[in-house]
Amino acid sequence: MTKRTSAWIAVRFILFAACGARAWAEAVTPPAPVVSASSVLGGFTAEGAINGERFSAEPGSAWKGGRDATNWWWQIQFDQPHAIGALLQVSGDHPFVFRNAPRRYAWRGSADGRTWFELKETRTENERRIFRIHRLRRPIDVQYLRLEVSAVAGDFPTLREVEFYSKPKAAVDFADWMVVVDTTEKEKLPGEGQGFISLARGCPGWERIQAQQIWVGNLEDRYIYAAQFHIEMAGTPENSRRIMANFLALAKTWGGYNDKGKQVKAPVGGPVAPRDP
Repeated sequence: MTKRTSAWIAVRFILFAACGARAWAEAVTPPAPVVSASSVLGGFTAEGAINGERFSAEPGSAWKGGRDATNWWWQIQFDQPHAIGALLQVSGDHPFVFRNAPRRYAWRGSADGRTWFELKETRTENERRIFRIHRLRRPIDVQYLRLEVSAVAGDFPTLREVEFYSKPKAAVDFADWMVVVDTTEKEKLPGEGQGFISLARGCPGWERIQAQQIWVGNLEDRYIYAAQFHIEMAGTPENSRRIMANFLALAKTWGGYNDKGKQVKAPVGGPVAPRDP
């Protein structure tokens, strides 16, 4: 064997060793986040809220706190500090009604799991939405995040899924969803109008559209202004314009809509992308 051949073999061995080490390093899976909760109901463990299934409320795919508690928390510990700018949370255990969900809550962060501070933009006193995006004013670096719940709609809190984004204005991919309003005098849901959800899901391409039904007495002005925006938006089909126009006309009779007044301001750190829930 010549020196030249030996050198070439040595180079090949070094390249193989280096590339092999690199491939091995890239194949290493980082430690999974550690999740925990103050209490758990049945098979609805803390891990269910980060399993990647946004809308499932089945055992193993959502967290539920204990029935007998008066306050609850759900916590995630990352393997290292993470920048957090926005959070998506999907709450409640009914497919389209806000039920058994956090009502009054806030997210808190920590660098060491001992000293905590509140993410003020997430403080919510009377939640009514199944789908919620919290956007912070600026990113924060934390290794721990905790959802602290002090009141619920129903008997216990359910967290179907939570997702974290590093930037406050991060684009959150969230498909079209519907708000279905029950205009009867009965506040209990599900109520009249739920058949519209089945009707919509019977249309091609809408089979899996998400929805939330709300009672007219809990209708917020933001939903109404969303309807106004839908009418004014270029490309809106004429039949949709008629439906939304009828909706706004009805809203005026409720005293909940003033087309000559100022629009309701978006919440601090609120929706940025058009499809934000």
